Amino acid sequence: MDNFKSESNKNSLPIEMADLIDRFGKDIENEFLYEIVEDSIRSIASHINTIKETGIDSDFSLVSRLIHSIKGIASNMAAIALSQKAATLENEVNNGNTGNISNAINEIKKDLDILKEYTAQTGWVENAREEI
Repeated sequence: MDNFKSESNKNSLPIEMADLIDRFGKDIENEFLYEIVEDSIRSIASHINTIKETGIDSDFSLVSRLIHSIKGIASNMAAIALSQKAATLENEVNNGNTGNISNAINEIKKDLDILKEYTAQTGWVENAREEI
């Protein structure tokens, strides 16, 4: 499981399962957790693609809204490191510090790729539940 830890946070997996369970309740069905996370990953990937296609420098209002959405989606599925990176980027954009958007989006994409790889494992929900 260590190879799935975030580049920025080597101490935790890409999803904090205890937080996810707290959000949805301990009796939540594993299949529902799979669906939540898969839908969330698709949404974040779509937002990243929209940011890149739109052009990072073309519409800071749109970029800010999409980053805000990425932050919320990641937080809701307990992808804490991903959510924190998006929150930092959102603050930078909202404060007019737009010079690092491209690099920050690439870092968010790297964490998303780690999350995708982690959740592509068979039984990741069951394994993560065992660890909490």
